[in-house]
Amino acid sequence: MRKRTSLLLGLCIPFCLLSAAYADIMPPGTHELGGSAEIVFPEDGSYVYLGPRFGTVFAPGSEVEMEVGYSRQSNGVTYSRLSFAANFVYSFETMSAPYPFMLLGLGFARSHWDIDADGDRYDEDDSNGLVNLGAGLRVPLTESCCLRTELRYTREFASPDVSSTAIRAGFSVLLR
Repeated sequence: MRKRTSLLLGLCIPFCLLSAAYADIMPPGTHELGGSAEIVFPEDGSYVYLGPRFGTVFAPGSEVEMEVGYSRQSNGVTYSRLSFAANFVYSFETMSAPYPFMLLGLGFARSHWDIDADGDRYDEDDSNGLVNLGAGLRVPLTESCCLRTELRYTREFASPDVSSTAIRAGFSVLLR
């Protein structure tokens, strides 16, 4: 976990230094509607996550977004997860693209395992809180569309705690 936190801070500090000049490309009242996919790298194998998100800019550089996501993995154990999170996104908007941002979020996840152990099959469900930490870039395609990429660390408060690091990419439409 220390390595992941250091990597995340190492990515965020240059963003702060590069953001001295501020351009208001997402003024307050702008809505961001998008979707994303990510490849997740937990300790027990990788899986793909898909989900929509909706955000509203409430102050220059500050956005609150809601996201829902679904992931599924099958490698002897079928695992699926539905998550919901509310994230605070702070954008370091520079005079030229791409525009860096950081996020911090809280949410919950509902996980389901379908386990086949020695010929016996059983199901297990679990609901837990989670925390998201991330850093990324918005790359504008047009005045109202952008690509969004990020590196995200998620910690799920399960028993035992579950954490993952993911590379996420998505497309957003800006509604003003």
